[in-house]
Amino acid sequence: MSDMEIENLTPDELPQKPDIKETLSALKDDDSTTALYGLSNLISEEVKQILGVWSELPSTQRRKLLRDMVSASETDVTLSFEEVAKLNLTDPDADVRSAAIEVLWENESVEHLRQLNTIAKNDTALQVRIAAMSAIGKFILLGEYGEIPEEEIASVQETLIDIWNDERLPVELRRRALEAISNGSHEMVPNAIREAYKSDDTLMTISALFAMGASYDNQWEELVIKELDNDDAEIQYEAAKAAGALSITEAIPKLAELTTSGDREILEVVISSLGEIGGNESLRFLNILAEQAEEQEDEDLTEAIDEAISIASAMGSEIFLDDID
Repeated sequence: MSDMEIENLTPDELPQKPDIKETLSALKDDDSTTALYGLSNLISEEVKQILGVWSELPSTQRRKLLRDMVSASETDVTLSFEEVAKLNLTDPDADVRSAAIEVLWENESVEHLRQLNTIAKNDTALQVRIAAMSAIGKFILLGEYGEIPEEEIASVQETLIDIWNDERLPVELRRRALEAISNGSHEMVPNAIREAYKSDDTLMTISALFAMGASYDNQWEELVIKELDNDDAEIQYEAAKAAGALSITEAIPKLAELTTSGDREILEVVISSLGEIGGNESLRFLNILAEQAEEQEDEDLTEAIDEAISIASAMGSEIFLDDID
């Protein structure tokens, strides 16, 4: 069963969990649907039985199963593949290790944070270190709310700072370190953002804008508004996203202009940002977009706009449905 097929199933249509014998047989026969649901919510004794068969599977099959786990758990919140994913954090295949980190995205334990910290420092594959740092960013934010012990956050911040400061490392790695640490209030963040923004490397500029939004620091408002006019679509995207995160009311006219760019991803992020900014002007543009989406029978876009309107309304704004010029 493909990711798309899994996502389109209702909870009542999802396969029932097979027993451990059926699961082991399905793994050997490459029956991915049966195996997938048998691998959910495993107990320790079952994990031991799974391990012997799992380790013998081709890496392509392990990758596919882990990717399917991500889709399945998004469709059915009762499914948990944590025990299987943990087994794969040290898999020989880098793609498998990266997928395992994605499966464990909801894990907010200190133990997992320590694992991610080790991976970010020591893994041999660039893509896996990047995946680990992306996941660490969430923990940095949790630390800001006091949900992770300060000493644990300090440890991963040290890792991220070391990576950021090491100019011998690939730009892709350093920029992800900046993105992760910008979710917190470490004193080095503003200077690092300025350094990245002033860089001649477009990727660094993109990450600087990401970090501006993640930092929730209003000192970046002028730069964010400026970059909404950038000719680079990725820079525009991150600027639009940051405008929403920083609730920049002055950015609304430029965000409205971007809705006519023809770039679907930019349109979607602008809709989200208008919802975050709120206010009558945002709502006016969102209602214009809602009418257009309805005329085009674009259900996905209509759903995204409705959600943005709901968020803006929850902020205490009024929706003037008739006030559309």
